Amino acid sequence: LSELAFSPDNSLLAYADDAHCIGLWHWQTPERQYHLSEGHTDYIRSLCFSPNAELLLSASDKTIRVWNIRSGTALPFRVIDIDGALPYDHASAAIFAESGNRIISAHPFDHSLKVWDPDAEDPLKQRIDWSSYTDVRLLVSPNRGRLLSTSTSIQLWNMINGELSKVGHNLEADYREVCSAAFSPDGSRVAVGFADRTIQIWDAETGRKFGAPLHSHCKAQTLAFTPDGRQIMAASTAYGLVHTWDIATEPTPPPWKS
Repeated sequence: LSELAFSPDNSLLAYADDAHCIGLWHWQTPERQYHLSEGHTDYIRSLCFSPNAELLLSASDKTIRVWNIRSGTALPFRVIDIDGALPYDHASAAIFAESGNRIISAHPFDHSLKVWDPDAEDPLKQRIDWSSYTDVRLLVSPNRGRLLSTSTSIQLWNMINGELSKVGHNLEADYREVCSAAFSPDGSRVAVGFADRTIQIWDAETGRKFGAPLHSHCKAQTLAFTPDGRQIMAASTAYGLVHTWDIATEPTPPPWKS
């Protein structure tokens, strides 16, 4: 499998396989499983559900496809052609923003972020120059109004009336290779895990670092805040470890529980 995504209500799991197909699994009732029609012709790099869980977004080759998963049809109801100037341009990540009426995609070869209106005849609404490598992550805050982008730099963005704008300067980090990222449940903090086995937390409003970097025994491939935002957990599938830190106050580096 190349990509996984849970629906907001956790009732559906979407997955992409090496044959460029997308599957949907009602994981609580395993007999209910079905596939969307083969539309992509290359590695599927991104899957994302809309906030109401009625649409699924997929990015591959030079297209972004929107699927109405509640309609029962196996065909995408909207295909957005990227049509980049470079023959190998593609969207390495794509997510729904706001209420689902905007799509944001990252294009490392084109060095840009793009904002799309999937319902418009001319869907491209904004293009922002943004230096990045191929390993790009996009993350939307719980209230859908803020975006985090990570690659060679870490940047917070506001999403207001369908347009992106930077929130201050890039977040300062001691290391560049990003493994994971997460917003706190209230969106006030953002955490990023790095390949040097550290995790840094920032105040999402001010961009100020929240305490010293946390140090783990392994790379944090997945990060998650607890529902009250007072703890953060980091997991590594390679080592089968989960570390937990108390971050009710500015954290100290050693994990207190693992």
